[in-house]
Amino acid sequence: RDRKGNYHKKPSNIIPKKRESAYSIFIQDQRILLVKPGWADVFEFPGGGKEEGESLLGTLKREFLEETGFEIIEFDNTPIQIINTKFYADDLNEYFDSKLFFYIIKTLGNQNKTPISNNEIIDLENISISNLNKKNMHHIHFSILELIKVI
Repeated sequence: RDRKGNYHKKPSNIIPKKRESAYSIFIQDQRILLVKPGWADVFEFPGGGKEEGESLLGTLKREFLEETGFEIIEFDNTPIQIINTKFYADDLNEYFDSKLFFYIIKTLGNQNKTPISNNEIIDLENISISNLNKKNMHHIHFSILELIKVI
């Protein structure tokens, strides 16, 4: 699938690249901090792809700051879920074998809206978990949300 959830058939001559991504889950008072990217009309957990030479936990902190403006103070450094998936980056015209890591965030610092990537994120909301569903949330991220409800 691509960023909008559309399916793409990988040509047989293409070898997908390996990609790791880290996503942050911050819940407080039954509300969850989510972002809406510019390329899809659904909410997602803040996060994204690991850059070359970057640690996965470094990715977690950088992506969260870039997308929300909040610095992560405390988090569980063991992911609650790891998902392997195939991904087509339509903006790069590249295919990936992706490994998605999802982490629980415990404490945030103060918000500084300066680092928020306005060309990437069009909305940031603290949404009641009960208001989320498969239509307004990314399908993979919603599956994680269902796991969290059990915890």
